[in-house]
Amino acid sequence: MNVTILGAGAYGLGLALRFNKNTKKIIIWSKVEEEIKELGKTKENKNALPGVKMPSNIVFTTNTKKAIEGSNIVVIAVATKYVSSVCDEIKPFVKNKHIVIASKGIEQDTNSFASIIVKNKLKTKKLCTISGPSFAKDMASDALIGLSLATTNKKTKEVVTNALASDTLKIRTTNDFIGVELCGTLKNIIALAAGMLDGMGMSESTKAMFLTESLNDVRLLIKKLGGNEKTILSFAGFGDILFTSF
Repeated sequence: MNVTILGAGAYGLGLALRFNKNTKKIIIWSKVEEEIKELGKTKENKNALPGVKMPSNIVFTTNTKKAIEGSNIVVIAVATKYVSSVCDEIKPFVKNKHIVIASKGIEQDTNSFASIIVKNKLKTKKLCTISGPSFAKDMASDALIGLSLATTNKKTKEVVTNALASDTLKIRTTNDFIGVELCGTLKNIIALAAGMLDGMGMSESTKAMFLTESLNDVRLLIKKLGGNEKTILSFAGFGDILFTSF
């Protein structure tokens, strides 16, 4: 099983290290030549993930065709505002690949989640989204973490889970793209408000009340938008909201 990571930032590198536990070949791609040159020379991205050395078997490239050809799984780990342009660039090479979205948030111009952008651009059914409480540094240090994986494709669920899950990475699967991506978007807004409560000197009891109300609001919004309200109790929901807020 071969994996391509699109994005050489902190989270992309963290994911590469996790995939590297189970897969034969990892290629990390970026359009930023300086990043790729530094990684190729020092095996480290000092700006994104200082102190973390990448294994010698991981390949780094700016060549899109080289990065994707021969891979079974393609992971999109760029900022959401770049997802559309990255899809345009990789479209000629991703036929029959399993696509994993690790980008969180909503595209500003279209108000679209990343999964909607990818579906529209790549016309693929082999698609999943991963989300959950996971700092890149914890991914890199092999800390015990959990991720939600949303997909409606049985084969993609099987392939990606087998390639990523390990004794230190637990995956819970769901078919609820809406719930997982909505939680991944709203958790930052909730965390900002939780930080404001800290700045105002509010008690932990008040902060706990706020987070409980927030979780219930997100649950109702998931249901209203057609998702599964139980997703609020997942790694992508409660897990990531609590993690980011504290």
